[in-house]
Amino acid sequence: MGTRTLSFGSILLLASTLSAGGPLFADTISATYSFTGSAQNEIVADGFLSADGVASGSLNGLDGVAFDTHNHINLTTLQNFGSFTMIFPDGDTAFGNLFEDDTNVSLATSSGPFTQTLTFTGGSGAFVDAFGTLTGGGFIYPTSYTTSGAGTLTAPGLVASPEPGSGVLLLLGLAMAAFSARKAVW
Repeated sequence: MGTRTLSFGSILLLASTLSAGGPLFADTISATYSFTGSAQNEIVADGFLSADGVASGSLNGLDGVAFDTHNHINLTTLQNFGSFTMIFPDGDTAFGNLFEDDTNVSLATSSGPFTQTLTFTGGSGAFVDAFGTLTGGGFIYPTSYTTSGAGTLTAPGLVASPEPGSGVLLLLGLAMAAFSARKAVW
């Protein structure tokens, strides 16, 4: 009964094939956002102000992103528990929960600074199963608002970046195994 060993070339070919299966995904990114918009469909009822925010701007320097919010502001505490959707130029979306602290916004002048937290809960396209948190804030003016901030965002298809270190280690390990096996047969 003979012993069969793989040649060094066969091991390298196998390792190359395994490592060429596609890039590994580094799916968490640092993200920044900046939007300018205005409120629409404002309704005051039962101690709450409901309004839709319609804005445009950028996420990580990608311009042309629509930022739509549905705001539900408690007029006693000036806390806003709402939702948001980002719509990207290619049709992908990211959505989640919006929290704003509007305690420094004057109801008399409809202006002032606010802080904001965007908590991602999903999306479509590159943002399927997106999660993460962006924090920032902005300023409300009588007829418009600005907002910006930063944080991290994770999604399985968000950013493809090869990780050559693991492929090199795989090739090196297989090459050493082949060399050892071949040396043992000699």
